[in-house]
Amino acid sequence: MTIGSNLICESAFSTIGTSPVMFSNPAQSTSTSTGSVVIAGGTGIASHLYVGGLGVYVNTMSTTSTSYGALIVAVGVGIGGDLNVAGNGTFDGNLTVHGNLDSAA
Repeated sequence: MTIGSNLICESAFSTIGTSPVMFSNPAQSTSTSTGSVVIAGGTGIASHLYVGGLGVYVNTMSTTSTSYGALIVAVGVGIGGDLNVAGNGTFDGNLTVHGNLDSAA
């Protein structure tokens, strides 16, 4: 089915089958109110999330613990490249370094 104009759904929206829901609008997002898809409320994702471009988080909440801050990750984080931190770092467990540990003051 092709819809040539606006589709307004005033209740729940669901799909049947295995075909994905696709959006072909190429609009780039430059804020929380622009882009191909804009969602006014929270978004729950029950499984994997793949982002092919830049992910930007604009929440400015400072962190005070592992359960409070702009980005909270419940378990491990794998980072395949460099990590740059502009503020302080706190480690509640062990820190293992494979390679050199350089200090620049």
